[in-house]
Amino acid sequence: FNYYPNPVKNNKLNLTASTTITSVEVFNMLGQQVLYVTPEKENYTVDMTNLSSGNYLVKVMIGESLKTIKITKE
Repeated sequence: FNYYPNPVKNNKLNLTASTTITSVEVFNMLGQQVLYVTPEKENYTVDMTNLSSGNYLVKVMIGESLKTIKITKE
């Protein structure tokens, strides 16, 4: 599983995995879910245009595995 860029500068967060990404959840630092998508593909670009600058937690479900990453949007 890979993600780039961090920090996000162009409103796009790219996710790549060796198997299908089943869901992506983005949470602000207050724990509120601000974005939820079900891409069902191995490569996905998260559009963060509608989110404010700041730090976010991104939970990525890949098959039965859950990966949580911290990203910064500029």
